[in-house]
Amino acid sequence: MLGRGKYCARWGYSCNIGDITQNLPTCSTCMENAGQYGIDYVNDNDYCSICTNWETCSDHPLLQTMAPSKYPYEMLLNDTYIVPFKLNYDMLQDAVSKAHTKLTSSLWTVDEVKQYLWVYGINNDAVASIIEHATNEKLYAYAERNKDTMPHEFNVMK
Repeated sequence: MLGRGKYCARWGYSCNIGDITQNLPTCSTCMENAGQYGIDYVNDNDYCSICTNWETCSDHPLLQTMAPSKYPYEMLLNDTYIVPFKLNYDMLQDAVSKAHTKLTSSLWTVDEVKQYLWVYGINNDAVASIIEHATNEKLYAYAERNKDTMPHEFNVMK
């Protein structure tokens, strides 16, 4: 949904394309190997240190990018990076559910939720709705826990 965004510039994928663009094209060594061993030549034992040979979704070290500044720490690879991944509907559902749960349980901040969902390409209106729903659920739970000391507030929310 954020096709022109930083993380979802390639349809159906999430990656910071701007940070990996210089590493994507096949380098001269890999081109030579493809000519010598065939176009489908892939060295499974080693990664090229110069290029990803147009691969955009693997665990190739050249595809690791710095996460956005407020990205949830627990979702990082090696405490620092995120890697590209292919998006699908189930992943989007899981991302929304995880963000909602983490926000309602106060494990993530609003900024962390925004950054996490941004990486999944979820548009700003949807993110705002998710945050609003989670905040309302959190407020309702608070009012319910304190209904004896705040009966008016609880009754208004019912």
